[in-house]
Amino acid sequence: DEQFGMPGNFASSFHRSSDTLNSSVSQVPSRIRFTPEEASAVDVFSFDYPKDRKFVFIDVETATSANDKICAIGLIIVDGGVAKDMYSLINPKVHITNTSIHGISDEDVEDAPTFEEYWDSVKSLIGDDFVFVAHNANFDRSVLDKELSCMDSSFNPKMVIDTMWVAKDILYGFNAISGDLKLDTLCDRLGVTLNHHNAGSDIAATKEVLEKLLLLSHRNIEEFINIRGTPG
Repeated sequence: DEQFGMPGNFASSFHRSSDTLNSSVSQVPSRIRFTPEEASAVDVFSFDYPKDRKFVFIDVETATSANDKICAIGLIIVDGGVAKDMYSLINPKVHITNTSIHGISDEDVEDAPTFEEYWDSVKSLIGDDFVFVAHNANFDRSVLDKELSCMDSSFNPKMVIDTMWVAKDILYGFNAISGDLKLDTLCDRLGVTLNHHNAGSDIAATKEVLEKLLLLSHRNIEEFINIRGTPG
């Protein structure tokens, strides 16, 4: 079982859900130390993305517990160091039952584009050669792949950064027992504004969490592309 071109033994650990990662003991000592004031004061506008790579940040909200239909998508494309963000509600063409999670109802998406219509409008901006970035990336990748399979396509990026694993490595060590790595917990710790389960807010927060962690730790973003894996 290999995803993102990673060896099978690592792929199996990469596929662990956020619940598995977040079930570790709390109050674990951090590898890097910073106060909430220091974290809040970090100037993310000083973060420089490599200009020779395209980074595509995606967060999706799903219509049902089957997690195969998208009802909202947050997208940020950083290309040549310049960021472009896009958010859209999506009409999943099914009854939305996950309203208690994200607040989106059938009525909200009546006039929204279908996923196919939305994807057709952004796929040329995304292109083929990019680094996919998400928090608990395997979830978003899986949902996108299910949607695209209905269009005789797929979503299988060769380069991936999962900000949950970035946080684990920087804060605790990749192989260490870790504390809570949920997005809302990391945002509280780093002073990042979040309206949780709004796809636009979630993906903006994911980007800022990544930038703050890298700036605070003086680490290079390239280190976290396919952690412990190589492109296929």
